[in-house]
Amino acid sequence: VLVKSSESNITIQNGSQIYSAETTGIGASAGSDSSSIAKSALVSIGYSQATAKAQVDIRPGVKIHSDGSIDIGTSATTKAATETETSKEEEKSAQGRSLSKIAASVGASWANLVSTITVAQGAEVIAGRRAKIASSGETETETVAASGLYANGTAAIALGLQFSTATVKTDIQ
Repeated sequence: VLVKSSESNITIQNGSQIYSAETTGIGASAGSDSSSIAKSALVSIGYSQATAKAQVDIRPGVKIHSDGSIDIGTSATTKAATETETSKEEEKSAQGRSLSKIAASVGASWANLVSTITVAQGAEVIAGRRAKIASSGETETETVAASGLYANGTAAIALGLQFSTATVKTDIQ
């Protein structure tokens, strides 16, 4: 089991003022990579989870003014990967039968990301040239499960599951 997370938050509180003659940048970014491998002779189980959250919250009464450009952004990336492998090589007892009748391999991966910007009602964002307010995110999941029973086994099973959730939102109220 491997679980990793990363979080970056920026909150500009009520009544805060930011004035600039040049470009003003406000950004939060987070990234998480959770990759694991599980190998065994009889049963292999593996799970990887990656979570990344990047959030910018601009509260009511905030004033952001720039004679140049204003760039407000969030970016989150996640990767969750699991590889499981079970391989039972040919083993025989004295009677010529396999010692094990089953081999199993189960892997699961979950990637979760949140990348949000909230500009509350009553906040001011005024740029002399250009104002860019944008959220972005990228998620990747990969699961490989392999199982083999090379003697006279009766069962070999492999199951790979992958899940991803993403919330990428820019909310200007």
